Amino acid sequence: MNTEVSENQLEVNEGYLDYALKSHQLGAWSLNLENHSARRTLIHDQIFGYPTLLPTWTFEMFLDHVVPEDRPAVVQSFQTAMSAQSNWSFNCRIRRVDGAIRHILAEGTHRRDATGKAVEIQGLVQDITERKRAEEVQQQMAALVESADDAILTKSLDGIIRSWNPGAARLLGYSADEIIGQPITRLLPYDRQDEESMILHKVREGEHVSHFETVRRRRDGSLVDVSLTISPIRDRAGNVVGASKIMRDISQRKLADERFRLVVEAAPNAMLMTDKDRRITLVNRSTEALFGYSRVELIGQPLELLVPQRFRDHHPELVANFFAAPQARAMGAGRELFGLRKDGSEVPIEIGLNPIETPQGLFTLASIIDITERKRADERFRLVVEAAPNAMLMADRDRRITLVNRNAEALFGYSREELMGQPLELLVPQRFRDRHPELVADFFTAPRARAMGAGRELFGLRKDGSEVPIEIGLNPIETSLGVYTLASIIDITERKRIENELRRNNAELEQMNKELDDFVYTASHDLRSPLNGVSTVVQWILQDDGALAAESRNRLALIQGRIERMKRLLNDIRDYARAGQPAELTGTPLTAAELVADVAATSDVPTGFSLRCDPSLGEVFVNRVPLEQVLHNLINNAIKHHDRETGIVTVSVESDGPHLRFSVVDDGPGVPDAYREAVFEMFKTLKPRDEVEGSGMGLALVRKIVGRLGGKCGMEEAQGRGAKVWFDWPRSAQP
Repeated sequence: MNTEVSENQLEVNEGYLDYALKSHQLGAWSLNLENHSARRTLIHDQIFGYPTLLPTWTFEMFLDHVVPEDRPAVVQSFQTAMSAQSNWSFNCRIRRVDGAIRHILAEGTHRRDATGKAVEIQGLVQDITERKRAEEVQQQMAALVESADDAILTKSLDGIIRSWNPGAARLLGYSADEIIGQPITRLLPYDRQDEESMILHKVREGEHVSHFETVRRRRDGSLVDVSLTISPIRDRAGNVVGASKIMRDISQRKLADERFRLVVEAAPNAMLMTDKDRRITLVNRSTEALFGYSRVELIGQPLELLVPQRFRDHHPELVANFFAAPQARAMGAGRELFGLRKDGSEVPIEIGLNPIETPQGLFTLASIIDITERKRADERFRLVVEAAPNAMLMADRDRRITLVNRNAEALFGYSREELMGQPLELLVPQRFRDRHPELVADFFTAPRARAMGAGRELFGLRKDGSEVPIEIGLNPIETSLGVYTLASIIDITERKRIENELRRNNAELEQMNKELDDFVYTASHDLRSPLNGVSTVVQWILQDDGALAAESRNRLALIQGRIERMKRLLNDIRDYARAGQPAELTGTPLTAAELVADVAATSDVPTGFSLRCDPSLGEVFVNRVPLEQVLHNLINNAIKHHDRETGIVTVSVESDGPHLRFSVVDDGPGVPDAYREAVFEMFKTLKPRDEVEGSGMGLALVRKIVGRLGGKCGMEEAQGRGAKVWFDWPRSAQP
């Protein structure tokens, strides 16, 4: 009877044990040390990934499942326990048959017989993977709390502080030892004690409190602005047993918010901020002035209060689109925007939108500019363009025409409706169109006021297909929408006609001048032959007829003198005609001093006269032809018109400017101011021709040669006494 009771009790106990093992997912095993037979429960093998019990199980099979990195420690622990016949406990990682890595806890003990000999090893194995993960998460959370910059604490439902991290100590000045176990109200200012009751009420109801901005008191009594996030703490049954609190110092943000408000308030433009629900949350004084509302009337109101009625239906959709893809941009690009004032009037505006991230979410900051004056200026600009005497048109970077005046309509034959929005190439002849976009792009790369197509002929294409020669002036125009080009277009058809006519007339005149020069040269040459014949006859008479009376001889001598004068005149006329040919500098360059010396050597300088060269002549180089002729004429002219038997002629040069300036100065009687220009005319002399031998062509010849080379010449009074003749001359390269 007792045996049956014992067996029954054993069965009951084994049932309890099996229930306990299953409920805790414990795998049991035993190893008989005498016959090395092993027993396991199903849960044991399932922990290793086997769905059913294996026929056999050995320590080596167990080691095969242990990951290689953990095997040495496992073997060491097991061998130590076997040698000492002691208990053991270790955890390691195993690889299940399905490849999954799991954490297990293995524990064992030695069962002994009545003599104390170890006869069996018994043990348990448990999959602790989830526990390990939970421990890791808990460790990570603890490390996170410890390292967090924010203050993190917990409290019971009666408001007693239960934990306190280093962030809380830094923020509020209390150490954990000082504050744990103290009421949370110790941190609240006197005027905010009722906040704790409200917070605890929400926590007991299982509610979360997010971003609650308030003030807390530090250990030294100072106050700090904080943002609180509070969450209920629950036990395993789900009951609220306390609260966790994250406290963030927002002093700097509050300061930044205040600065932001001051900046917004001081902005010269109207500024307002709205939330996603289009409610106005912030305005400045310029907004009040622009719309006529006080800020008290605007805060909390929908944006549509400031939107004209005709735009209100579509406005919520536009706001939603902005919040869907927030970025800083202009609002309503390409459209005219208007705001609605309190008095019902409308004002043209421009709006810039900026997304603003805040702890309370995304807001929009709008900068609003009253463009009434700009609209008036635009209208004045349009009126000026319309009244311009030339064709005027304006185009954008895409070469689209945005503005034309009536003269542009008249020039090209299109109405402005036909031109607006069209590409500029509509007015460009086909042969120029391919390159035109590149030219426009080049202008916008470096925009500046300039003529278009310098050095090229420009043509415009009319609506009827005809072309018109034009000149175009380009001006970059800065606008709120970017840079535009304002083009002033002039029809130069009449000018081209006049230019062509002038070219024809100039060609005819040049031909006539050439023919005249040729005639003068030929005439001067041909007239010399009869003069030479007459001179020869007079010479014969004077030589052969010794009976001639003295009066007759005088008259023949007078004839001979007149003939010589005529020859000189013809020579001067011939030289003047030659000076009409295109002039060029020839001959090997030499110093001006050397050239003047050569002129002196070939001139008939009377005994009483001296020719002086200024030292400056030795520092410049010149070509001999035709400068030699100019200097020869001026030097001879100075000597010929001198009023005394002795005199000095000085030649000098200045080389500071783009030309050389030569001067020939004499100490003769000079030339009255009234005649200093006349003496450069043909056949002009200040004395009768019988008193001074000359044709009056010398200075005229000088002016013509100098003029052909692009220079000027003139006469002025010399210092002290005499005349100074100066002329400009091109520079020559140094040899």
